[in-house]
Amino acid sequence: MRPAALNLDLDTFAGPLDLLCSVLLRRELPVTDVPLVEIVVGYVQRLAHEERIDPDTAAEFLLLVAGLMEIKARELLDQEAELEITDPSSIESQDEMLERLIRYTTFKGAAAWLGERAGVERFWRIATRPVKRQQPGIYDGPTLDPALLHRSMTVLLAQPDVDVRHLVGRHASVHEMTGRLLGVLHKRRTFTLDETVEGLTRLDQAVAFVAALELCKSGQVMLSQDDRFGPITITRREAEQVDGTTGEAAGTAAAGDRGVQTA
Repeated sequence: MRPAALNLDLDTFAGPLDLLCSVLLRRELPVTDVPLVEIVVGYVQRLAHEERIDPDTAAEFLLLVAGLMEIKARELLDQEAELEITDPSSIESQDEMLERLIRYTTFKGAAAWLGERAGVERFWRIATRPVKRQQPGIYDGPTLDPALLHRSMTVLLAQPDVDVRHLVGRHASVHEMTGRLLGVLHKRRTFTLDETVEGLTRLDQAVAFVAALELCKSGQVMLSQDDRFGPITITRREAEQVDGTTGEAAGTAAAGDRGVQTA
């Protein structure tokens, strides 16, 4: 494996450029022995595999390499005896380059410290496994006839008839029932009470019986019953019978009055 393919990541150094800067700052390696061309080629090859290039990082690298090339050129020129360097800024350029390397190392350490702090105070939350929802299946049960379902719903939703058997309706009075009996007497001379009250309620039947007693009391009809709990026969009195009965009742009343007066 070539040295350029090594991925250097140590506690002190992160990457070959960081190691090179540290060695140059410690003056453990002469700048003239550094193959700057290989460094530039390796860096360009690495950028070719990156999905996104950071302009600031690339500019910083170019600036450092340019400074190293300038320092190396001055060092190589100083080694030639016949060449004299008359540029007074060479020493200042070297000092500026070293100062830039120091700043680079300082900021790199600060960035590493901030990265560690961000990782320490970060709250990691493990997401729960999502609930697997069951897909709705196809109904395979028994099928119903739509017509049968319609008839069943019609029966269930139909309004039931109201039962009014428990309600007490209007009953006929004695006066009304008397008129009813007199109407039958005009058509028939004799009839039974059961024929008149057939289909009526028990209370109306009782009212009809009272009306028959009132007619008998007034002398308009005669009541007869052959057997106990047998049918009651109502017979219309004739006019002379009504007059005789009325005369007898009047005589009895007059005698009673005389008796009361005599007493």
